[in-house]
Amino acid sequence: MLKLIKYFSLITFSIFLMSGSCSKKDGDNIAVLKPLFTQYENGEIQQCIYEGKVVYSAGLNAPDAGTEIYNEQGKKIGACYYSSRQVDAMCEKLTGCEVIYRCENHINGQPAVDKYHLKK
Repeated sequence: MLKLIKYFSLITFSIFLMSGSCSKKDGDNIAVLKPLFTQYENGEIQQCIYEGKVVYSAGLNAPDAGTEIYNEQGKKIGACYYSSRQVDAMCEKLTGCEVIYRCENHINGQPAVDKYHLKK
């Protein structure tokens, strides 16, 4: 029984430590996301993975607006303008995309999202 309590405590402590490190990473993202939010407040921002790194795909709330891809530092690294056929290869290689911001009344009909409370 003592071993069970010991293992339970160890697992609980490990989960506590891991959850703290995740929130630190989220806090780091805010510095990059604030300028993107300013530019795409009337649009959508997704957090994706490209070649094992976090990137952001952002686009305005307009027909055929396309999206732009930004690295973890907020520097533009790609563009996906399908309507004009200016599509970087990385556009097709983004994985694990999650919408972290979407404005109200978005053109795609999906509900508003503000995962990191950028609109504050």
